[in-house]
Amino acid sequence: MRKEAAIPFGIEKTWFDTPAVVPDRAICTDSGCHCGMFSRKFKNGLPLAIADALYLDGSWHRLDSSIMQLEVDNLSSMAQADLRKARDEAACNILMSQQVLRSYGDDVLRELRDKKRYAEDRGLDDPAECDAGDTLVCSYTDLITIYERIQLDIKAMRSRARVEPEEETMANSETD
Repeated sequence: MRKEAAIPFGIEKTWFDTPAVVPDRAICTDSGCHCGMFSRKFKNGLPLAIADALYLDGSWHRLDSSIMQLEVDNLSSMAQADLRKARDEAACNILMSQQVLRSYGDDVLRELRDKKRYAEDRGLDDPAECDAGDTLVCSYTDLITIYERIQLDIKAMRSRARVEPEEETMANSETD
């Protein structure tokens, strides 16, 4: 399987489903992504971009919600246009997140893990020293925090599948 097509980190494959609406293709570089008229710049670097991309559940929720709202018959044409734009933006956010995780996720995680080990081996991982003003320690403790956040998000996404809105509705009605 090509690296770009693989699902990174062993994440549950449903998070990488193709959205029902695909306004355009996501194209990403190490400085940002764009999809249709939407773009995302990685001003704070790839580690934070990877951490942010792991919030796929929020983008899926926004997409599903906007699709369901568009099915309401009595919406004004202005409300419909706004919802279509929100739907397309959510779909593009999903596509951009999926693409950045596929393209850069493994390499960034490996780099963060190596930096964490380096910091631990050299005593550059003490938050108290960062609080005391050691900027080198601060840069390492910040990277360690991002690494740990990514690890927690990956663990959560490995263990639970994305729930389709219809499935969620049926599951809720079964428990009532």
